[in-house]
Amino acid sequence: MMRRLVRVGFIGAVLAVLVGAAVLAWFNSQLPRIDSLKNYEPALITQVWDRHGRLLTEFASQRRIIVPLNKMPKHLRDAFIAAEDDQFYEHFGIDPLGILRAAWKMVVAGRIRQGASTITQQVARSFFLTQQRKFSRKIKEILLALKLERNLTK
Repeated sequence: MMRRLVRVGFIGAVLAVLVGAAVLAWFNSQLPRIDSLKNYEPALITQVWDRHGRLLTEFASQRRIIVPLNKMPKHLRDAFIAAEDDQFYEHFGIDPLGILRAAWKMVVAGRIRQGASTITQQVARSFFLTQQRKFSRKIKEILLALKLERNLTK
């Protein structure tokens, strides 16, 4: 009897792994290409200058100014990382313990109580996905974050 139970458990585990791998492969095939982030150039403010070098006007749908990371004060960068993802330089794109903690709190509360997204996941969501709170979006976000970490530097 025990042998049969072990055999059924083993077959069940193998099937669960195979189904899980198939689901992940399917989600992975749905992901957008991340090449666009390597040469990302956000829409900036259009500036009109006169012939004497004086700024006449600015216009844009979004008022962005690029500030290189090395021009930002270190305490600003540190504060952002502390607030958003204090393990940013230690993880590989996702925080498995954070995801498990958030999932547990969701199960206990019966609704989403806290987020578990790393900065890398937030970038993946902002650039490639929607803000919809769906399980499928979260899986894509995780897979994209792993891909971003493998292909880009922090």
